[in-house]
Order: sequence, then structure tokens, then C-alpha cells
Amino acid sequence: MIFKRVVFLILFSLLLVSPVFAQQKIEISSIKVDSKAFPGSEVIFQVRIKNLQIRDDIIKITPDPFSMHPFSDVAARISVSPTQLTIPAGSEGSFEVKVRYAQNIKAEKAYTVNLIVQSLLNSDVKQIYPLASFILSSGEIISIRTNVPDKILPSREFLLDITFKNNLNQDFSDLDFLLTSSHFNEEHKLTLARNQEIVKQFAIKLISETPIGNYDLFLRLYYQGSLKGEKRLTFKVEESKDVQEKINRESGFLSARTTITKINNGNVKVEKSVKYPVGTFQRIFTETSVRGDYVKENSQFFLQWNLILNPGEQQNIIVETNYNSLFFTILVLIILGGVIFYSRTRALRITKRVMLIKEGKEHKQHLKVVLNVQNYTNKDIHDLKIIDLLPKLIRHYSDFGTLEPKHIQQGSHGLRFIWEIHKMHRGEERVISYKIEPQLNLFGNIRLPPASLQFAKDNKLVIRKSNIAKFELKREL
Repeated sequence: MIFKRVVFLILFSLLLVSPVFAQQKIEISSIKVDSKAFPGSEVIFQVRIKNLQIRDDIIKITPDPFSMHPFSDVAARISVSPTQLTIPAGSEGSFEVKVRYAQNIKAEKAYTVNLIVQSLLNSDVKQIYPLASFILSSGEIISIRTNVPDKILPSREFLLDITFKNNLNQDFSDLDFLLTSSHFNEEHKLTLARNQEIVKQFAIKLISETPIGNYDLFLRLYYQGSLKGEKRLTFKVEESKDVQEKINRESGFLSARTTITKINNGNVKVEKSVKYPVGTFQRIFTETSVRGDYVKENSQFFLQWNLILNPGEQQNIIVETNYNSLFFTILVLIILGGVIFYSRTRALRITKRVMLIKEGKEHKQHLKVVLNVQNYTNKDIHDLKIIDLLPKLIRHYSDFGTLEPKHIQQGSHGLRFIWEIHKMHRGEERVISYKIEPQLNLFGNIRLPPASLQFAKDNKLVIRKSNIAKFELKREL
């Protein structure tokens, strides 16, 4: 009777203790391989299971379907490797669990996904095991560290050493790195291996007219359009008075051209004076693109300009001295004189003059008209006509010298004499003369009309006129 009671107590005790042992048949722990988690990143966990049973067991791990897409917005995918594992009694088994968090998950929050851990041999062994992660901002996937100079002068290059640290177990082969500010934008390409840390140096140059003040500099890293790292810096731009001068000189034939360029590479307005030396005679032939003032210093004349340059402004002053106008004026005069000389000496021409002659023993005075025809061309001239007009108040004698006129025509204004010459050789000269005297008691300055010379050239009639013959008659007392 006593033995039966003892057996009953033992069995009852086993029934009370068995649920406790069922809860202690496995022990689960986990280690996060990747310490940081970001939206869209994959985090690896090492899940360890210890078999506390007195016999071997087959343990299977599966993701809780309600912890991932489409039933949850936390994880896009959860994978376990291996999915099941035989763990001897008293031993441990290890599983690798990869959790890919959703791309659009909100950052700066903690999230939990669940695993279902169960035995394939013992239905009483089954647990829900949570894996927790704190999701950081995507801008912290790649950390950026750097120091910017406290003070920066525009138009001068400064170097920026930047440290990049990839906080993911993932390679980034084509990162877009942007340096942006209100006054410059630069873009570079970077490659970062998983968990790699690199240092890159970038040369930055602000535009010269960047105003004085404090500015933000944004450093951003993008991978396939998604932000992976960012940092904001502040720098100060100081006053810069940087005026650059360029002088370009060009020389030509009897001319000189000087271009003076002033460039304000600073960020404040400046006033600059420009001087250019010029001589007294040079001033007459000098022109400038910008009007300047003539000043004299130590017996030297200068052209002076007072310029006001805004930031980034460039002003050009062109000074051009050109003696070509003087040269060509002299040259034209020389050529014109030569042409006149040539035309007078190398052409067919006729001149007319009146001479006072004395004849006989009594030395009686007469007037003689002399026509001089000269062929200074380089060829013979055929069929020439010389025509001279004698006014009505003057009569002529019948003495015509060496050549008598072919025709004498009476007109309303006087007589017209016509001489014909069949041929004049080149270089030949003919002299035609006849005597005249006034019909009335004329005195004073007398003018005789010019004689004309006519000939054919290239089937065209050419007329040459002589000068007006002038002579003076004195009153007889």
C-alpha cells in the first residue's frame, strides 16, 4: 500500500515538472553581425540554438510571414541558412539570418522581426524568437568626416580632405558625390568596398565675385539616386581686393595698338588709375576706345583713366597710334605729283602763248601767237587737228610761219584757224605761229581763248585744250 502511494507521488511530480523541462529543451541567442541598419540595407544575424535535451534533435527556423512583405512594411525579405539543422544533445547549432529592411521604412526607430524556431522531432519544442534593429537614417550609410578652413578667399583654391566610411557589408561601385553651395557645384565619382574607409582630397575654388559672408557647404553621396551619406559644413568668405592687369601690344606698319585690361578678381568694388605715356606729336595720331584725360608729370604727357571696377568686372582700354593716314597722304601727294608730271611730260599736249617781237630797222613791235604741239607719248599720232580762235577785236597778218592753216573760218565771234597734221612721230614737236594786232586802241590785260587739239584714239575723239594765253597792252601816249 505504501509502495503504491510512493509511485503515485513520483508520477504526479513528473507531470508537474514536464512542462518546465519542455520550455528548457532549447536555448536561443543571437548576435548581429552588422551593427548598423539602414533603410533598404541587409542585416546579418548569427542565431545560435543550444539543444538542452538528452537526445539529438532537428531544429528548423522559418521567418514569421507576418514580419515581412506583403504582410509587414518592416522587412522586404528574410532568409535563413540553413533552414534546418541536426543538433546533438547538449550541443549548439548556428544559423545565418539575413534581414533586408524595406527601402521606405522610417528611420530613427527600432523594429522587430520574428523567427519561428521549432523541432521537427518534438512538437512541444516551438518558440517565436524576435530580432530587433534600430534603423538609422540612410544619410548615415556612408559616414563623412572633414574639416573646412575657417576663412576662405574667393578665386583662390583650397584643398579639402574628406574621409568616407562605408558602414554596410555592401560594395558601392558607382557613387555620385556632390559638393554644393550657393556659389559652386561639383560632382565626382567614388567607389567604396564593404566596410571600407578611404580619404580623398578635393580642390575647391570659389568664383572671384563671391560676396563676403557665411555659407553652407553640403556634401552628399548618392547610389542609384538614393542618398547614402551627407554632411553639412559652414565656411566664411573674407574680403578680397585682387585686381589683375594685362597689357597686350601689337605692332603694324606705321601703327601700334596697346590693349590694357583691368580685371577685378575680388569681391568688393575697387578704384584703379591707369596711365599711358604719349608724346606731343603722337597725340595727334592717337585714338582711344575710352576717353581719357591728358596730364603732365615731369615734362612727360600721359593719358589717364580713373576706373571703377565691380566684383568680377573687366574693362578694356585700347590705345591705337596710327601714322598710316599721314603716310598715305604724303604718298598720294607724291603719286599725284608724279601723275601730273607724267601727264605733262608723257602725253600729247598743246600750249599757247603770246610773244612781243620787234621787226625791221625801225624795230616795229608786233604780237605773235605761238602754238606748241608736243607728242610725248610712246607712239605715233595720226590725223591731228589744231583749232585756234582769234577774237573779233584782234586781226591777224597773213604770215603764218612754218605751217599755214588748212581752213580759216569766219564766225560771229571771230576767226577760227584749223591746221591739219597727218602724222606726228613720238617725241616730235611742232610749232605753229601767226602775227596779230588789236584793231582798236586796246590796252590792259588781254586774254586769248585756249586752242584745242583733236585726234582719234580707240575710235573715240580726244580733245586736248591748251592754256589761256594772257598778255598786256600798254596805252600809247
